[in-house]
Amino acid sequence: MNNKDNKIYAVARGKKPGIYSHWDGDNGAKEQVHKFPHCRFKGFFDYRLARQYIRLHNENIENIPIFD
Repeated sequence: MNNKDNKIYAVARGKKPGIYSHWDGDNGAKEQVHKFPHCRFKGFFDYRLARQYIRLHNENIENIPIFD
């Protein structure tokens, strides 16, 4: 397994902000940001950094959901 397999996606601004385990497919990160104005998202290999990114760009979120 290489590092790309462990990548997670932090969606700070999108249809459903949270941390996603995959980019494509049903309920993936791509679906949350596609055609969403001023979306904010980024890929990470570390949940701690992903959570920090979301909190930095979305001050309205308290509990950050994780979507598998």
